[in-house]
Amino acid sequence: MIIVAGYIELEAAGADGGEALARAMMAETRKEAGCVVYQITRSVERPSRYHVYEEWESLAALEAHFEVPHMKVFREGLGRIGVVERNVSRREAGEATAL
Repeated sequence: MIIVAGYIELEAAGADGGEALARAMMAETRKEAGCVVYQITRSVERPSRYHVYEEWESLAALEAHFEVPHMKVFREGLGRIGVVERNVSRREAGEATAL
């Protein structure tokens, strides 16, 4: 299991536009093979920050995700809005255990 987590900080003036981009990206990505969880949420403390959380069955599935058409649309949209900071990383996870 591959877990991707972090945040994208947008220009304050364009931050509201991030919601439409996030909704479209989530809808399309959740249809991809190997996608277990794909969530982008807006911070209540910092409205220009969007938190990213993803779970993928494999590194190959994640790498395929980087090449899909809706990823290009998402990246171009972020470019128009303006990204101030991006801090997203991936980790390999072991078997999940209920708490």
